This record gives sequence, structure tokens and C-alpha cells, in this order.
Amino acid sequence: MNTKNKSKIEFNNLLVTGGCGFIGSNFIRYLMDKGDFSGRIINVDKLTYAGNPENLSGIASDFTSRY
Repeated sequence: MNTKNKSKIEFNNLLVTGGCGFIGSNFIRYLMDKGDFSGRIINVDKLTYAGNPENLSGIASDFTSRY
């Protein structure tokens, strides 16, 4: 595999399903803290037994224009 030919993919909007679960919330936090991601994140979660809105506490207030 030739690493010189890798192209960078940029997203304007990113839909995360299950974003209030363990993996989804950590993925959202990772993207928000990453310096080179400037897009918007849309989180869709059914909030069943595994989804907890507290997993994303502070994200909506810290990143109002992106979340």
C-alpha cells in the first residue's frame, strides 16, 4: 500500500447514530477535541437502556455551533 496517495476526506456534516452510548459518545468527544475536524455533528439516539444523555454533558454548551 502506497501511503503517499492517501487523500484526506473532509466532512461538513457527520451523522452519528447511537451517540449517547459508550462508543458513540466517545467518538463524538474525540471528533470535537480533534483540531482538524471543523464540521457539524448530528447525533441520533433512541435512548434505550444503553443510551445516556449524560455521556455528552457539556458538549452541546461547549460546541453550540457544531453540535
